[in-house]
Amino acid sequence: MDDEVQPLVGEQVAYYRARAGEYDNDIAGLDKDWDQSIDELPVTGDVLELACGTGRWTPLLAARAHSVTAVDAAPEMLALARQRVGNLPVEFIQADVFAWEPLRRYDTVFFAFWLTHVPPERFAAFWSMIGMAWPGGTGLLLGRQHPGTGGGTVRGGPGDADSLASAA
Repeated sequence: MDDEVQPLVGEQVAYYRARAGEYDNDIAGLDKDWDQSIDELPVTGDVLELACGTGRWTPLLAARAHSVTAVDAAPEMLALARQRVGNLPVEFIQADVFAWEPLRRYDTVFFAFWLTHVPPERFAAFWSMIGMAWPGGTGLLLGRQHPGTGGGTVRGGPGDADSLASAA
């Protein structure tokens, strides 16, 4: 994908590669309420986790799934995620999520705190890729809704400004 947003995507990947070792410190404020939110989601079957990062959510998904395929562009993030999951049934794939195409179907597609990283120019292609991955399945996203940004919340999460959204 050599288009005008490729430099932005490259910057995002470079940022996460450089910050992998300290990234979990940045998200330390995500308390157990967020973990409990995962328990409330309809995670089933074979799960595709996009932009898995350091694997913050991967073991929680794997504990409820038949299998997890976790995709991230940064090899440093994937190395930390592998350490975090131990022997759970997780396959890690290093790939640009915007260019990667699933080779199989998934029952659940999950991503957390990542939707804001999708450049508007790639949004349609991104949703199309998700549609190929989970026809008839469930798409789940975890993130924060900032005050004044409008609706779209399907399910409330911890705190007033935080939200948990799921789309089926």
